[in-house]
Amino acid sequence: MLRALAPYLGYLYMTLVGWTTRWRVLGGERKAGLRRSGRRFIYAFWHQRQVFFTYSHRHDGAKVLVSRSRDGEVVARIMDLSGIPAARGSSSRGFTAALMEMSRTVEAGFDLGITPDGPKGPAREVKSGVIFLSRKLGIPILPLTSAVTNKVTFSRSWDRFQVPLPFGRGLVAYAAPIMVGPEDDPKAKAAELKAALDRLVDETDAAVLREPGLLDAAFARGVALLSTVLAPVIAAGFCLKMLASPRRRLVMSLPEEWRERAGCPDVSGLAKEPARPVLWVHAASVGEAAAAQLLIERVLAGDDAPAVVVTCNTASGRARALKIPGVACACLAPLDSLPTVGRFLDAVRPYGLVLIETELWPGMLEAAFRRGIRVGLANGRLSPRSFGAYRVFRPLVRPFLRRLDRIAAQTPADAERFLALGAPSDRVSVCGNMKFDLLSPPGGIERVRTALEGLGWRQAPLLVAGSTHPGEEEALVAAFQKARRSHPGLRLVLAPRHAERSADTAAMLTKAGVRFAVWSRLSEAQGLGDLECLLVDAMGVLSSWYAYAAVCFVGGTLVPVGGHNLLEPAVHGKASVFGPHTFHTEQSSQALVKSGGGLMVRGPEDLCQALEKLLAHPDQRQAAGDRARQTLLELQGGIERTLSHLAPCLTP
Repeated sequence: MLRALAPYLGYLYMTLVGWTTRWRVLGGERKAGLRRSGRRFIYAFWHQRQVFFTYSHRHDGAKVLVSRSRDGEVVARIMDLSGIPAARGSSSRGFTAALMEMSRTVEAGFDLGITPDGPKGPAREVKSGVIFLSRKLGIPILPLTSAVTNKVTFSRSWDRFQVPLPFGRGLVAYAAPIMVGPEDDPKAKAAELKAALDRLVDETDAAVLREPGLLDAAFARGVALLSTVLAPVIAAGFCLKMLASPRRRLVMSLPEEWRERAGCPDVSGLAKEPARPVLWVHAASVGEAAAAQLLIERVLAGDDAPAVVVTCNTASGRARALKIPGVACACLAPLDSLPTVGRFLDAVRPYGLVLIETELWPGMLEAAFRRGIRVGLANGRLSPRSFGAYRVFRPLVRPFLRRLDRIAAQTPADAERFLALGAPSDRVSVCGNMKFDLLSPPGGIERVRTALEGLGWRQAPLLVAGSTHPGEEEALVAAFQKARRSHPGLRLVLAPRHAERSADTAAMLTKAGVRFAVWSRLSEAQGLGDLECLLVDAMGVLSSWYAYAAVCFVGGTLVPVGGHNLLEPAVHGKASVFGPHTFHTEQSSQALVKSGGGLMVRGPEDLCQALEKLLAHPDQRQAAGDRARQTLLELQGGIERTLSHLAPCLTP
């Protein structure tokens, strides 16, 4: 009687375990890739871990090989109740009949499931059956395992058999598929499968212990749900703020952007290779997209490179991402709510997500974690100002940081701040800033040289002020006009951080009495007489202008924005002048000041004095530029360290 009830009791027990276990999937894109390709495959998992398969793969369209023993009969009935039909047999009893049945199963459109070391061991030793079956049927083997925090281990059984307990945390993980060709050595392939399964078990056992507890998970889900509820309100507030700002023209493009914001990107670039795994890279705007370029190029240069999808928060960032060679899709990031991010993930199906710098969006992260997507943070930084804000909400931030697979911090100070917020120490590493490796002489210098000749500025000393913001542009113009009294040949090249503000900047120049031309209408400047200033209203040319500068000013530093790329002038052997607000660029500002390759000014008066000093002493200017270039060289190398640390997130 008890034996007759055993399958039903086992099924009910595993249903209870499944319902009360908070589990997620790692490497699910490997299975999804095989499914999208239309190929059948063989699940391979150690006998020790087979119990959880009955819940995690219920009604999954797979047929599992189960031994002909009396215990096997119970297992087969539990499988059948779970929607997993069983083929009876083993390597010692009934294998030929089971092989024929499984061949027919594959022809009928089912996948297969096999324990390579079952039913009697030796434990974790791959027998020949699974290798023979893969080669004969011409289908790949997909290594699989599960791990749970709550379990009973039967230490006296031949394989230390495990039975999961309710109310725990669990992981189901897949390794890369293994193909067995007609010419392959069966022993070598068996060793390859054993190594893959052993490595997968070890990694998953370690990973499940890092899964957040119930309280952390509840906090994370609560924050994600709150973000979902507030997302429309935040979006409306953002639109109202933009309407009241100098960048109000951006609001006009929102109707065109709505489809992407709703999580429905154009993924036609992925349709060409549906089985190719996808890596998702998220960058906030132009600077972050530029920082991601070198990482993406290196990922795409590897063997079996994935397709890369890039999302950005801004249209200018998306435009920059589209210029990265090999990117399959670049679009605007979905609104940070679980439904919109979920739609995006349904369309893209990535195996990994790399966040550039500190883009910690709760809806995005929670949706990714729920699907078992590996998440890494590249170029991670936390300014003292940001750290102070995050620390106030540490209980809400910690559950997300604890689940990040890797954090590549820019500096030791950044790493310490991530650790203080709750990031696990074994997943945080100081890797440097990838932006420094991307810095190299640009290709648009010829165009700038032509513009200089057309303006008659070839011999004129230039003050190039890049990435400027409202509030500091007025101070720059005042300092420029004052410096012209002693250096009448001085000319100003003004490049606002946001090109869409060019009309407001032009109005400011007109009010200040500055004679200027606009870069996009430079041909109209011919015959306008002696111009004092060029207003650059385009992206991608600032670095070329730095090459011809006598003095370089990097904006976002006289006003509390935090600074931009202070080392961009150093590519051309130019020193940087910048203000005191460098909380986003601490590493480079400190290094430049320490080496003498940069000059920090405290305000408009200091700026005037710095201009006078640099213009009056070309030899000092050149020496400072040489020190800036050396500083840049010393800071490079972050891309290699980042690639190494983020490898688990970058590899399909």
